[in-house]
Amino acid sequence: MDAVVNAKNDQSSYRSPRRVLVDWFRKSRDNWRQKYAELKGEIKRFKNRVYDLEKSRDRWKEQAAAHQQQLDALQAEVERLKAQVLEAEMGQGLKKGALPVPAKPR
Repeated sequence: MDAVVNAKNDQSSYRSPRRVLVDWFRKSRDNWRQKYAELKGEIKRFKNRVYDLEKSRDRWKEQAAAHQQQLDALQAEVERLKAQVLEAEMGQGLKKGALPVPAKPR
């Protein structure tokens, strides 16, 4: 009932004929719907892009962690081999960094 009363009050505020108002309101509504449908599509594209970037970043983090573990393992092996070389040099009585003299063939 209130809608009918409000509609009568609204009619008096518009000077244009109803047929013109109906067309104008229909165009306005259609433009509004199109605008927000485009915005909704843009939001979806942005969300997909964020998802893809997060997935890519996580993959890079995993690769970096794996490479860091590999680097640590190789560095530990280098240190172990340096210690072995030092032990061998000490056992032969050589100074660190000195090259061993090869034995002369007979």
